[in-house]
Amino acid sequence: MTDSEEENKESEYNIFTIPPPVFQKKLFTSVYSKHLSAEDAYAVKVRERQIKWNVVDEFIDGDFVARLRDFESKTIEEQRTIILDFGPLFANAFVQCIHSVTARNIIEYLLTMLNDLMIEIPSFAYSFHELQNSEQLIELLRGKLHAKAVSSGEEKVPKKQRLYYCYNLLIKIIARILVAGEVNPDIAKQFTMDVIRMINDISSKHKIKAGIKTLMILLQKDKHRLLFFKNRGFERLAALLNAAGKKTDLQSIYQITFCIWSLSFNKRIVKKLNDFEIEGGRRKNQRTKRRTIIFVFAEILKSNAKTKEKIVRLILSTLVNLANIGNNNSDMVEADLLRILGSLSQRNWEKQLKSDLDTIYQIVHENLHVLRSWDKYVEEVTSGELTWGPIHKSSLFWRENIGKFEEKDFRLLRVLVSHLWNSDSTIQAIACHDLGEFAKIHPRGKDILSSLEAKAYTLDQLLGPSQSRKERRAKKKRNKRIEKEFAQDNEVLNKEIKILVLGTGDSGKSTFVKQMQILYKEGFNESEKELYRNAIRENIKNHVKELLRIANRLGLTLQKTNLYNSEEFMRLFKEKTTEEITEKIKNCVIKLWNDQALKTAFKKRSQFQLPDTANYFLNKTEAIFRSDYEPNEVDILGCRIPTTGIKQITFGLNDYIWKIVDVGGQRSERRKWIHQFDDVHLFIYVCAISEYDQQLFEDDSVNRMLESLKLFKKTANNEHFKEKDCAILFNKMDLFTEKILEVDLRVCFMEYDGGKDLENATQFIKNKFLKSSKSKKREIYCHYTCATDTENVKFVFESIQSSVSQKLMEKSGKL
Repeated sequence: MTDSEEENKESEYNIFTIPPPVFQKKLFTSVYSKHLSAEDAYAVKVRERQIKWNVVDEFIDGDFVARLRDFESKTIEEQRTIILDFGPLFANAFVQCIHSVTARNIIEYLLTMLNDLMIEIPSFAYSFHELQNSEQLIELLRGKLHAKAVSSGEEKVPKKQRLYYCYNLLIKIIARILVAGEVNPDIAKQFTMDVIRMINDISSKHKIKAGIKTLMILLQKDKHRLLFFKNRGFERLAALLNAAGKKTDLQSIYQITFCIWSLSFNKRIVKKLNDFEIEGGRRKNQRTKRRTIIFVFAEILKSNAKTKEKIVRLILSTLVNLANIGNNNSDMVEADLLRILGSLSQRNWEKQLKSDLDTIYQIVHENLHVLRSWDKYVEEVTSGELTWGPIHKSSLFWRENIGKFEEKDFRLLRVLVSHLWNSDSTIQAIACHDLGEFAKIHPRGKDILSSLEAKAYTLDQLLGPSQSRKERRAKKKRNKRIEKEFAQDNEVLNKEIKILVLGTGDSGKSTFVKQMQILYKEGFNESEKELYRNAIRENIKNHVKELLRIANRLGLTLQKTNLYNSEEFMRLFKEKTTEEITEKIKNCVIKLWNDQALKTAFKKRSQFQLPDTANYFLNKTEAIFRSDYEPNEVDILGCRIPTTGIKQITFGLNDYIWKIVDVGGQRSERRKWIHQFDDVHLFIYVCAISEYDQQLFEDDSVNRMLESLKLFKKTANNEHFKEKDCAILFNKMDLFTEKILEVDLRVCFMEYDGGKDLENATQFIKNKFLKSSKSKKREIYCHYTCATDTENVKFVFESIQSSVSQKLMEKSGKL
């Protein structure tokens, strides 16, 4: 593939482009200089200089000097207006001055002013691209960067330090100009190589630090990420991070991690990060033979338990980007991230960081289960006591661990082959089964087994020693034909089908996924039921608190006997949960829920943020707060736990492995959707059709239905989904059927004229969604659902999985 083709291909990843980092504003007085770094403290002194502008007159137009003098005295708002009007003029003059002036005190002042302007007014950097000779100006700046010395100034500062000050400013200014617009690819490559040479210059710590700071700017642009990575820049960054982690150099750790975080937004780069092994730091009891960037991150999080929050945030965000790609999940387990994250979770983090921590913790926990299954399997095979169990029959187990059979020259596989000679027919049968799974899933499975003489022995066992030669030959021929047919079907039979379940918050996505667990898994275990038991009790407390708030807003008065119960409930609400407190809360809830004011408030719930299942749980308060209460499936389906991070369940159905992925629907969670776009066969979009008269929980000025429609349009027309089929579930149909008779759809869509008619309203909403999808290559399946109705969900999913399976069969030529 040519470079141009790669660039075109890369455009599909533009969605991963990150916003520019927020830069700290420069301080323009020396009052706070004692709190600044040496470089920033020196910058304060530079800004205080009184420049003799007559020295500059011979290099630039006198009118510009006058403008510059006037410009200095303006406020930042006034300066922004001037730059918008005369940006290119100022850009040209700055470059000409910097290139031509030799007096260092003036050069330092001009560079400081230019750098400050680009920070305070980012659009100024683009002014350089509006000039006809923009590329020549950039080359002039690069030439100045490589120039040796200029005459000394007045300040009594070491010449070397002053040279570094100019060097730092100049290289950051060039980086900002390059990021602001498009330039000749050769210039971009040359500058990127300049920066790579800087961070590889082990003779100059200053150049390394300056190079890293420059990368924090340069790697905002995806093309610079690719250039940097292709020229082996990442390897050096990883080594520098490893060294900084050992020295506990927090500033360097933050800056280098920021650069790696920027790189992690390019999917092509992320897929190749596993190719780089980092030397040093391996623990004696560490089983892995490889040490990737994930291990370095883990060591930083572990050794710097009280490190700055901004470093933890960057590392966790980077790990989210690395998750579910290549061997990264396994590396996270091997790096002991589960224990490290468990320790970190004890600290009080802000909401987004906590969400990232929960996401990574869940991924590591799920993969730990797979690895532990492998350890159990190894122990069973080596002991020789093979028994039928879920490990042998789990397609997921074989797909996740197939590569591990290659370790130590197929040692475990050789042990498995030896069990073919066991006198126990059960052990023979299990060994034959497992070898067959290996042959079916491993790309070279049959050749490997042939080299271990397993295939011939297995065939003898299957054919039997007492058969005639002719019978053996005929059965062998028939087995080859069957084996060939299995090989042809292998692509379909072992296909993993990934389905994303998307939608806005409280649409019913998670309820749908819970139904998958009920229908195709083993329901909920004891620990999960315990989690839901506590969550349901918290739901009830929150429902009463919200109902009291609604009643107050509506001017509804509680019965006199409940005024005390209301005050007591709000006091207990903040108390730490104990058996005594729980009993008191239960009594308050029962009395308050029987109050007519709260009943009236519940009827007005569409105007506020109260779940539709609130009355179901409030009516069961007595039972739910008993010590022996165990939630049933209906309770669990109705329980409200906002999805944070990414949750998924995997199960086998009709010769396929189905992976259902649920991601949070709240606005703060949607940025994580992009990390799940790869390899999706179909996405299910859940819209709560009954919420056309309700507002968002996150923003009570936005209608829920309009937000859902807007989000669907954005998702359906995303570059990654334009050819993917979609199933729209118009959920909460039971509530919609009742509501449409009372509330006209015109409260949401003014153009609707179908009246309070169920069929007209559903068809109108359906058409709205269908018209918002611009792709003509996809199939859109529409279903009306009630996610709490297990039979309804089963019928809908069977229809979806039938459509997906049929398409896969068509692609494979089987239909």
